[in-house]
Amino acid sequence: MPVSARTRALDRKHAAMRVISEWVDEQRHQQCVRTPPWGTVGVGGADFEFLLKATVGEAYLRILRRGGTPEEAHVEAVAEGNYCVERWNSKTSRTRMSINGSYELQRWEKAGEAEADSVHLFYLALTRS
Repeated sequence: MPVSARTRALDRKHAAMRVISEWVDEQRHQQCVRTPPWGTVGVGGADFEFLLKATVGEAYLRILRRGGTPEEAHVEAVAEGNYCVERWNSKTSRTRMSINGSYELQRWEKAGEAEADSVHLFYLALTRS
C-alpha cells in the first residue's frame, strides 16, 4: 500500500517534534544540574541560557501539539522568550553575584526572539529533510 505525501509530511512533523522535545529535555536537565564546582560560589547567570532555550522550545512545541502552524508556534515562542528575558532582567539578575556590577547579568531584550528564530529554523529544516 503506497504511503501518501500527507502521511510522509505528518511523519516528518512528528519526528521533528520528537527531536525538539528531546533537545528541550536536555536544556531543562542542564539547567537543573548546573551547579558550581565543589567548594566554590556560583557567579553570574550561565544557567539562564538553558532556561531561555527550554522555555522557547516548550512554547514552540505546545502550539504544534495543539495543531497550530509553525508560524503560530514561532509567534508564541517569541512572546514566551521575550517575557522570560524580561522577568530575568527585572528580578532574577539582581539576586546573582557578579564581578563588576549587575549590568553584566542583564540579557539583551530580544534574546528570546533570537532563540525562537533558531528553534523555528531548526524545526523547518527537520521537516524538509
